[in-house]
Amino acid sequence: MPLSYALGFMHVALDPGYGTVHYARAMAMHQPVTSRILLEIGQKTRTGGPGLGLVDSVYDTVDLRLKRYFLTPKGKLLVQAIVKEMSRRRMGEVIPLRSGKDVDQR
Repeated sequence: MPLSYALGFMHVALDPGYGTVHYARAMAMHQPVTSRILLEIGQKTRTGGPGLGLVDSVYDTVDLRLKRYFLTPKGKLLVQAIVKEMSRRRMGEVIPLRSGKDVDQR
């Protein structure tokens, strides 16, 4: 997952229910870029293909121009997995690094 997708995902996870303008400001990105990122991590990409399915959007009931973004069940599971892994690492469990022959030495 590209870092920009992870950033968009984490902003929706930490502050759900807002539109692209809010997330664009929070991520210091242009609104069209943020919109594309949210589409890619959503149900369908901008080209109509399958997205990552981590966020979903619903139209605002008052302002139909505004889409509000929330985590999907799959997105919530990813948050739980991230929190679990971070907690595990904080408890002192060390995950071994790959050996030098497994790592690309460019």
